[in-house]
Amino acid sequence: MSKFWGKAYRVVIIDDNIDEGNGIKCALESVQIPSLFYHVTSNRSLDNKLCKNVRLVFLDLFFSDSRSTNAAQNASNALGKLSKVVGANEFYILVIWSSHTTEDVATAFHGQMIRQNDFAKPYQTLSLQKTNFKTGAGKYKIADIIKKIDQQLVESSSLQVFLDWERLATNSITDIAGYVAGQKSHDELSQTLNSLSDAYAGKGNSKDIPKNALMAFNEIFRGVVSEKIVAWNFGGLYKKLTPGFLDDSGKAKLNSSLVFTPDIVIGPGSIFKIKQTVAVRKKFISDIIEKEESALGSAYSKIIPIAVEITPLCNAAQKNGTHRYFLNGLIHPSSYVPSSGGAKKPIPIKKAYCYTVGKSYWDESSGEAFSFSFNLKLFHSSLSNQHVSLNKKLRDNLVIDLQHQISGYISRPGHVLL
Repeated sequence: MSKFWGKAYRVVIIDDNIDEGNGIKCALESVQIPSLFYHVTSNRSLDNKLCKNVRLVFLDLFFSDSRSTNAAQNASNALGKLSKVVGANEFYILVIWSSHTTEDVATAFHGQMIRQNDFAKPYQTLSLQKTNFKTGAGKYKIADIIKKIDQQLVESSSLQVFLDWERLATNSITDIAGYVAGQKSHDELSQTLNSLSDAYAGKGNSKDIPKNALMAFNEIFRGVVSEKIVAWNFGGLYKKLTPGFLDDSGKAKLNSSLVFTPDIVIGPGSIFKIKQTVAVRKKFISDIIEKEESALGSAYSKIIPIAVEITPLCNAAQKNGTHRYFLNGLIHPSSYVPSSGGAKKPIPIKKAYCYTVGKSYWDESSGEAFSFSFNLKLFHSSLSNQHVSLNKKLRDNLVIDLQHQISGYISRPGHVLL
C-alpha cells in the first residue's frame, strides 16, 4: 500500500445508493482503511455534518433528489452535497466516484468547482468510473482502486511531503501521550498536569491549568516531531518538486502563522496599540520612518504606533520579575505608492537606532502586507491607559530577537580616542 494511504487519512464516501456506498466502504475496510459513508437522499440528510480533517472524498455525480436532465443542475446538486461535508479550510483529494465520469455532468462539475468559493477546493481531483472496478459478484476490486488512485497521484510529490509530515506528527503525539500519561493513575496524571502548568505559567489561575499544561506539552511535542522529521528518509522527493517560490503576498500570508501565536494571554510578545494625539503620533512615526507623510500617500493613515512586551520569558513564566519591559514601534504597510505616482516602494526605516522584524505578514482585514519596525531607544517598563491590547502576540523567537536587538543597542561600544 502506498504512502498516500493508511489509517491516518480520513476517507468520506457520499452516495445515494446504499449498496454501492457500503460496497466501497467494506472494500476499503478489507485493507484496514477506515471510512465514513453518508447515505444521501436529500440535502437535509447532510445538515450540520461538516467533517474535520478529511483527506479523501469519494463523491457520486448523480443523486436521486435531482430530477433534472440538465448537466449543470445535476453538477450543482452534487457540489451542494460536497459543500455540506467539506469545510472552508480542508486539505483533501476529491475522487469523482461515478458511472458518468466522461459525460457532460462531469465537465459541468469541474467548471463549477473552479468558480465556487464557498468551501475548500480539493488539492487534486481524480476520476474513477465505478463500473470499471466491479466484479461479477458486485464487489469492488479495492487493489485496483488503490492502484488507479496512486497512479494519478504519482507526480504529487509536494502532497507526499505533507502527508509524511502529518503521519510523523500524529505518531509523535501518540508517543508523547504514552510517555507522559501512560501507566499513571488519576492522581498521578493530575500531578503531572499541575506540574506542566506550573512550568509554563507559574502560579496562575487554576481554571487555566489544562490549557497551560498543554502549552507546556507543546514544547515536548515540538522536540519529538523535529527529531522524527530529521530521522525520516524523504528519499528523492526533492527532485520531483517544481522550482519557484511564493510571491510577496503569498509569503506574507504564510508569515502570519510564523509571526503570531494563537496564545493571546498577556505576557511577552503581547502587542498594544498606543493612543496618541495627531501631533504626538506624527513625531513618533517620524522617529522611525524616513519619508514624510506627504510622500507616503494612503499608506501613512494605516500606520499604527505600538508597544510590544519583551519581558524575559522565564521571568514571565515563573512570575519572579519585579518589572515588565516594553519596546515601542510601528505596525506599518510594507510598501507604499508614492503620492506622485509610480510603482510601489518599500517603506524606508531609519537605520541608526531602528529595527524591522524580518519579513512582512498578511493583514486579512486590509488584504495587504504589513511589517513591524521598532525604535530601539524607546525601551521602557510601564504601560498607561493609552495602551490598548490588540489581542495579538508575537512568537517567543521574535521576542528573543527583539531582546537581542535591545541588548546590542544599549551595550554598543563608545569611542574614547583623542
